[in-house]
Amino acid sequence: MLFQMLALGAQQGICALVGKQIGIQDIETARRYQSSGYLIGTALVLTCAVVLYTYLPSLIGILMPNQQVVDIIANDSRLRLVVVFSFVPDALKQAQLGIVKALGIQ
Repeated sequence: MLFQMLALGAQQGICALVGKQIGIQDIETARRYQSSGYLIGTALVLTCAVVLYTYLPSLIGILMPNQQVVDIIANDSRLRLVVVFSFVPDALKQAQLGIVKALGIQ
């Protein structure tokens, strides 16, 4: 969850900037912020995913006293990938919220 919060925080900031630029009718700057937001968000998500994939057994070991669960996660790379990339869509959708909120759709 901590790793997801990094990307969500960055995307919320971009969301606010995009919404502000649309509100003042500066569409070109809003597009630049939106593109930058996708790049920053994607880079953060992928960086966090690599770190999480690498240290997932250790992190699970902190939270889960059952060693069998830790061993299953440590030995099954497909399960680790599912766990790691399950938050990617949620983290990247935040970049869209600036446009949605600025247009009054939500």
